[in-house]
Amino acid sequence: MLPQPHQPTLSWSATLLLILVAFLAIIPGISHHDRVLTRHEVLAAQPAREMLKDGKWIVPHFVGVPRYQKPAATGWLIAASTAALGENEFAVRLPSVLAGAALTLIIARMTAKILGPRAGLLAGLLQATSIYLMIQARLAEADIFVMVCAAFALSASVDAAIGRATRATAWVFYLALAVGFVFKGPIILLYPLVGLTIFAFWGGRQSLRPLLANPFAIIIALLIMVAWPVAAYLSDPGIIQGWQQETVGRMVGDLDTTAETPKLNKYLVGLTEYAVDVPWVVLPWLPLIVIGGWRARAYGWLDRPGAGRLLTAWFWGTFIVLTLAMWRQKHYIFPVLPALIPAAALALHHWARGMRRPRLFLAILFALPLVVMGWFWTQYMPKHDGYRSSAALGQVTSKLVPAGETIYLLDLGQHHIAWYTRWPMARIEGKQLDPWLKDLKTVRYAIMDEAEAEKLATAGHCEVLQTEKPMGGKRPRARVSLVKLLPRP
Repeated sequence: MLPQPHQPTLSWSATLLLILVAFLAIIPGISHHDRVLTRHEVLAAQPAREMLKDGKWIVPHFVGVPRYQKPAATGWLIAASTAALGENEFAVRLPSVLAGAALTLIIARMTAKILGPRAGLLAGLLQATSIYLMIQARLAEADIFVMVCAAFALSASVDAAIGRATRATAWVFYLALAVGFVFKGPIILLYPLVGLTIFAFWGGRQSLRPLLANPFAIIIALLIMVAWPVAAYLSDPGIIQGWQQETVGRMVGDLDTTAETPKLNKYLVGLTEYAVDVPWVVLPWLPLIVIGGWRARAYGWLDRPGAGRLLTAWFWGTFIVLTLAMWRQKHYIFPVLPALIPAAALALHHWARGMRRPRLFLAILFALPLVVMGWFWTQYMPKHDGYRSSAALGQVTSKLVPAGETIYLLDLGQHHIAWYTRWPMARIEGKQLDPWLKDLKTVRYAIMDEAEAEKLATAGHCEVLQTEKPMGGKRPRARVSLVKLLPRP
């Protein structure tokens, strides 16, 4: 028999315990000593840096060049954090850490409404110690905020499915989608659209009426969704092309620029990607998810419209749609993985209930992933940080180049080194580079591809001051060099 939620909420002590465990799971390993920012983190952190420096709050910029690929909300949070705590890795990642703790509480409270407060507490502990949360909540990227917004939408949908919807339910649902849109665009709409459509056809249409009964919430959410795109377009009309590439291009595979494998072959091979990724990112709780799903089915959780059908539709519907898409990344599936947590909590609840010392058992069970992953992030990762060499060169560059001299990034695109290099900086890209080099009248300092720097040095046009030195990691990435460019005769 399924546990019944006589008191469908969490106590304050349970809430504080979950926050503590979430911080213990996420915070170790996020400082500069343990791991420098990854390139994808720099893609959010550098625009935040420029928001504070130049006031470019609407359209993100990367060393002065507009970056159209993502909305600005992640940069806003990072800018606020670094303005308060300084320009360092901990401050950049702190908003993501807080988002991870928030996600833990959302799923715990949602599960408590379905299965009761004990199962809710277990769900929060399971969520906090899942691999995918410990990965994403320590990265300064938009995905963790999308996960939180999707979790709010899921929780509101569950309230409607189990008949516990209030006047605030629709507001939570639509505002979550609106905020998620400002973080990563229309991808946030995919998760509830697919799941709720399947649930509606699976007998849940009547349950979803509370979500549609508040047109004012829908209007406000639409206004929030429209506000930033309109402001961004008015600030820079060229952003339309970037949006088209980022949304439509990802779904049809146009962003794949590799030519070694035909697009159709890559598509067919990639159909198994999420089937491979999901089992390991939900570790160490995959067995509990499988057992809990079996138990829930045996208890008739899928026999009638309710939380069981909704959670099933929410996960499997999106899983299938993302599998059929042309552009796949493992973190795209992360926002629907919390829908699996209640099943794992159900299995663990039944397992622990028959033990003599369930608290001791649970303490050991949840301590193990905290210890193992804590060691991984603080001992293993620092020795295999492939971005540390780039960060080190950026810091050396800031010391070697005379104060006030502009540091030029030559044909490097949105390079990781930018965040670790001091101002002033400028980018020279593509067709601009050759004319710029030929017209040099004074000494300039630049960071450029190592091979190109060696060619210029051989021709007598530059002096190589420092070259990036590998410090760990196995990423195949071209190294860069700091050069002193000499005036052309």
